[in-house]
Amino acid sequence: MPARTERAWNVRRELENTLMRRFVPGLIALSILSVAPTVNASHSAFATGDLFVGVGSNSVQWRHPDGSPNQTMTTFVSSPTTTGMALDLSDNLLVTGYTSNAISRFDTTGVATGTFGDGFNSHPESISFDTFGNAYVGQEGGSRDILKFDAAGAFVRAFDAVPDGRKGTDRLDVGTDQCTIYYTGESKAIRRFDACANAQLPNLVSGLPGKAAFDVKALIGGGVLVADTEAIHRVNASGAIVQSYDQQGQNCWTALSLDVTTATFWAGDRCSSTVSRFSISSGTVLATFNAGTRTSVQGLAVAGGLTAATAADVSVAITDTPDPVSPSRPGEPTYVLHRAAVANGGPGLARGVSFTASVTGGTIHQASGAGWACFPGTTTVACTRSTALGIGAAAAPIDIVVQVSEEAASIAVNARVTANEADPAPENNTDVETTTIGQPVRNRAISFCPDTGCTLDTDPFNTGPSSDDNTITQLDAEGGGEGSVVFITETFPAVFECGSVSDDQEINFMPPEGLTDPNNPAVVTVDLASSAGTRGSNTRPCTVKNGVVVEIPPCIAPGVANPAPCLDDVAIGGGVITTTTLWLSGDPPMKH
Repeated sequence: MPARTERAWNVRRELENTLMRRFVPGLIALSILSVAPTVNASHSAFATGDLFVGVGSNSVQWRHPDGSPNQTMTTFVSSPTTTGMALDLSDNLLVTGYTSNAISRFDTTGVATGTFGDGFNSHPESISFDTFGNAYVGQEGGSRDILKFDAAGAFVRAFDAVPDGRKGTDRLDVGTDQCTIYYTGESKAIRRFDACANAQLPNLVSGLPGKAAFDVKALIGGGVLVADTEAIHRVNASGAIVQSYDQQGQNCWTALSLDVTTATFWAGDRCSSTVSRFSISSGTVLATFNAGTRTSVQGLAVAGGLTAATAADVSVAITDTPDPVSPSRPGEPTYVLHRAAVANGGPGLARGVSFTASVTGGTIHQASGAGWACFPGTTTVACTRSTALGIGAAAAPIDIVVQVSEEAASIAVNARVTANEADPAPENNTDVETTTIGQPVRNRAISFCPDTGCTLDTDPFNTGPSSDDNTITQLDAEGGGEGSVVFITETFPAVFECGSVSDDQEINFMPPEGLTDPNNPAVVTVDLASSAGTRGSNTRPCTVKNGVVVEIPPCIAPGVANPAPCLDDVAIGGGVITTTTLWLSGDPPMKH
């Protein structure tokens, strides 16, 4: 604008400030006395939640997350007003200088490091970044175009957006789709422009109730917040006002910034220089302070704030197999496979994704995942990605194989995932998976062949032997409950018919119904004792051969303990055999 018009505009703003100081000094003093934030120790680097307040006169106030002062920063170029501001992907603070036609940059220690972009001749008033690092700048006058710059500040293009009222594209923000630009120009409308298609979109809303709309912030869940002078409104995706926010005596709401969670936001009143934090759900004022009686709050930003286009909802979920798992025995390791699924729900890219996990009840045998660099320790593992995780994408799973500790009753894996970007749903950044270590349980079946020449049936649960004259004894293991140790002691008949060379003598110990899952391996110990007795008409000695006939899968899957070998052949000279069976290993059966 011409110099004369610019001076008139500044005089008008100063007059507004003077009137507010004259007519509401009691209100301002009460605000300062009753809710002034506690002064905290200063820190020298931007921290999550830190608040930045543009107060004009080349100044930006750097405050703690509770609003208490930290220090004041001076812009690189002279800026009588410091309006819109945003943090880039490297956490540098960019501040538009409305009256200086420049954008100043501060590094993460608050040092002014130069300017961003160039070619402004029409009063840049706001700046917003997309997830790729591109910056969009709104201009109040001149061409009133929306300007796009890359992450380094190089000019990309201008968008001929329809001016808003008597102003231009003053205040803008990038939406979650990385394309829609919401903007206002001190009118009663919230306009939209599609930067991907280079096309004007219908207004989100055309009849706001306030005198003039200033700052607008896109919300991750849809809709926007707008500072509408006399009040702040939350507008849904259909353009309807669903909630309003206000504070007594404040009628110049101008600046907005989303906080580090979706629960709160900050707002600034340019006339009284009051800055307040609101609850989005209830509208309650949670904190408030005054930035100074000779300032005019025109811009706000929060370190780690949830800007709609750059936030990334990373999440992790852990699964385990098998569960429950057999207990470990000396020399016979048992493993559990834990699989971590990491995803990014957007709306922005997730950079610097980091996964960590800790294990109790076991030690880490190995950990890896495609696209991840994993560094396992004894009970902890850390994995990182070198590339960004896309919007709505899932990373390749991280597999963590845990060896069960001998004395452990359970295994717990605690996992956490983070990214560089602010996260709108931190509650899904952690997960815990607990694996039960089962105790020995009852045997499935055991068969005995009393003759060296007999052939055992391949199916231990068949209906009977292959010869009609075989003697069969079946015992049901009813004692105890699932997961308990069961001893079965049985004395064979005093007269033990060994039969002929082709005969079988089987004794089947049958488990209760539901405990015959072939994926539930077991090892059986058989104790054999003999005493004097009649061996019947067959005078040949009886031989117990291949006592265990339960199918046991090889020890190749995590969680399956290496079973003990079957007993060697045992020669029995007597006619009475006593057997004791006991589960020693194997995964407890699953309920169906």
